[in-house]
Amino acid sequence: MSAPVKVSRVISAMTIPFTVTLVVTERDEGNFLMTSLLPKIQAELNRIERSYSAFLPTSLVCRYQMGEKDILIDPEFQSIYATVHQAYYQTDHLFDPYYKGVYDPTGYVKGWAVEKIFREILLPLFQKQTVQALCLNGGGDMQLATKDSSDFSWRIGIEHPDNVSQICARLNIKTGAVATSGYSKRGKHIQALENSNIKQVTIIGQGLGLADIYATAGLVANQEKLHYLITKHQLTGLYVTDQGMHYFEQGEIH
Repeated sequence: MSAPVKVSRVISAMTIPFTVTLVVTERDEGNFLMTSLLPKIQAELNRIERSYSAFLPTSLVCRYQMGEKDILIDPEFQSIYATVHQAYYQTDHLFDPYYKGVYDPTGYVKGWAVEKIFREILLPLFQKQTVQALCLNGGGDMQLATKDSSDFSWRIGIEHPDNVSQICARLNIKTGAVATSGYSKRGKHIQALENSNIKQVTIIGQGLGLADIYATAGLVANQEKLHYLITKHQLTGLYVTDQGMHYFEQGEIH
């Protein structure tokens, strides 16, 4: 069997780049698979943006904000609504879908979308012998997997919050999700607690939707509340403050 090679393509949606990467034993096969994959992924991302954007007046989210409560009948909308409200209580109100004063699930939707598309469109490719590993990266947050029979491992670089051209940590992961929340690219896009000195939080988990929730909640928190969150939910990852990097694994802070 040939040595595995990476085949990657980038598409845009939700104002961010999404990178699709296949690890295959035959490059031509990888290129061929991409021709059918990309239109499906683009179409689903566009559908999700039309439905859940907080900026499109015709989206389900904006219509709900304007008083169309019967939108809750929609099963997918209802599932997202229930998840972010549950997250509000699970994170002791640190993850807040009403932080802008109106319902806005943006902090969850991107991670949920990546995880959903990965599960429904990418994972079935493991039925092909030539496909060894898969990754869908949405603006730096990613869902990835490797076949049990493969020795391939994903090497993930975490950008430094003070200098995005530098890597502050490297992760080796076969299967799972990595979500990072910080201010380096989007500025102060959330309302953190007044005494917080946390610059960036990275969560490693099984699903990107939940990992994204905890990364966002961690960035809002101060160190005391973040440590409580890590211990309570047995989280794995790292966070950065002015004092340096702090690692945690399955609820244990090092």
